[in-house]
Parts: sequence; structure tokens; C-alpha cells
Amino acid sequence: MKPSLRESVPEGMNRRNMRRIIIALTTLGLLAGCAGTKFTRLEGDTLVLGQTTEAKIREHLGKPYSVGSLVKNGETLRLINYSYSYVPPYAIFLGGDMRIKTQAFYFYGEKLVGHVYLSSWKDSDKTNFDETKVGQIKEGTTTVDEVIRLLGPPSGEYIYPMIEDKDWKAIGYFFFNMHLGLKPTMHEEILKVSYNKTRVVTKVEFSAATS
Repeated sequence: MKPSLRESVPEGMNRRNMRRIIIALTTLGLLAGCAGTKFTRLEGDTLVLGQTTEAKIREHLGKPYSVGSLVKNGETLRLINYSYSYVPPYAIFLGGDMRIKTQAFYFYGEKLVGHVYLSSWKDSDKTNFDETKVGQIKEGTTTVDEVIRLLGPPSGEYIYPMIEDKDWKAIGYFFFNMHLGLKPTMHEEILKVSYNKTRVVTKVEFSAATS
């Protein structure tokens, strides 16, 4: 059974929902090696916040792995998610990193208001970022262009109601890694940077956890 995504969530990439997807993919992957459906990351001009429709994304990527809804800033949004994972043979006994990639799309009034991509698949596609540089981002001073020069291209972006202010936009950086073995561990990093019409950073939200 695919994980349910119907609940109110505080952030675009909610840890509880993400972990449900990861656990489901891991379980299936341990049984079959691969889980989910292979897909190519959707980006560029195809994703225009406030314009792109769910039908357009389905036209490119096909049927999503999971579908659900969430409440953000008092508004109900629709969510579709594409995921694929691979578990190396005998990784549960000998140890090894699970390879996973997932892309989620959020819609309000049938229009795209946020998208997130996360990958630990391979070096050329990984969405990890240097968390030691996050402290260099200063609210009210740093520009979003400086953030991108500092950390590289973002792996997600949002507009209202995915963020609290209708005049703001936001970019996001996300990474998740699961190491299998006798003592499996999960590590995740989430960074969301909001900015105003002058492209100056208005809010920085960062979290990192290993369990």
C-alpha cells in the first residue's frame, strides 16, 4: 500500500511524509532491488510557478507514485509525487547507501505553486549542499542571487500559499541519505530561503538531522 499524504504539514517537504515514502521504497527495494518508477527530473521552462498545470506535468512524467493534499497557510493544496529507488544487493547485511530520487509538485487552484527535487542517486544528480555555508546567509542583507552563487542551483522553489507572504518567493535545498546495514541511519538536510521583490532574503529556515 502506498503511503497516505493527506494531512496538514508545516513545510513543503514534510519529514513524516518523506519518511513514509522512503520506508515504503526501502521495503520494496529490499524485496525487488528497485521500487517506484524511473523518471527524469523535470525542470527549466516546463516549471513556471503560477502557470504550469498538473496535466502538463503528467504529460511529461506520466502517472505519479503518490497523490495527496495538504493545508498550507490556511489553503488546501494538491500534491503529486514521483519517486524511484534502488537498494544494492545484500546492503541490508553488508551495508551500503540506498539510492533514491523523488520530485514533488504542489498545486493551488490548478496551478503550480511549489516543487521539490531530492536525490542521492549519483554524484552528478545528488542534491546535497554545503550546510556549513548556511550561516553566511543574512536576512535583510544577502540577495537570492548570492545564495545561489554560494550553494549552487536550488532543488526547489515556492510561491504563496507554500510560503506565508503573497509578495515573497522562496528557493529550497534538500538532501536525504539512507545508509543500510546492521545499524541503518538516515540523514536529512532542509533549507528554505524566502526573498522579496528586490530579491533580498527575508527569511532563512534550516534543519539537519541524523537518526
